[in-house]
Amino acid sequence: MTAVAVVFDCDGVLVDSEPHSIVSWLDVLSGVGHPAGASDVEACAGLGFAPTYGSLSEIAPLPPPDEVFPILLAALRRSFSRGLRRFPDTVAVLNACIAAGFPVAVASSSPRARLELTLEMAGIAGLIGVSVARYFDGMGYSDCWALDLTPTFGAVNDGPGCSPQPDIVLNEVIPVSNSSSPSLISVSPV
Repeated sequence: MTAVAVVFDCDGVLVDSEPHSIVSWLDVLSGVGHPAGASDVEACAGLGFAPTYGSLSEIAPLPPPDEVFPILLAALRRSFSRGLRRFPDTVAVLNACIAAGFPVAVASSSPRARLELTLEMAGIAGLIGVSVARYFDGMGYSDCWALDLTPTFGAVNDGPGCSPQPDIVLNEVIPVSNSSSPSLISVSPV
């Protein structure tokens, strides 16, 4: 089987965004007087906005998600601007794929605005031809996946043009050299 395109995950594969997510959530929580601390936020690492919001709301009430999400994006922008680390080995693979003529895409379960912010701040948005992200309506995730052929930075979501599911599902991501526990990529057609 010959590869015809390469799909990368973003957070944790192309960039080391998790420390920024933790700092940004703590910034948001502090701003609204929420009692959750670093260990509460760290327990949500990798879960995404909706599950993290839900978990932290169990500790104490938070403002509505459609109010929290833009504040979190602003906090992420500030944190990313202090240095969002790209994983050099994965970015090298991305560049090699582009040089070899493979179309490249990025897929993420993050809301579109979060994915676009991350790609922009990492300086790799211009390298990605297609991105697929979850549709986020300000209150939570839908079952809709939004395909964006030309990223529109700052958009909260993509509403139109959504599909009920992506054409492929990435169950795990390729390991990066700094990973302590290697994992395999598993691509499942839907």
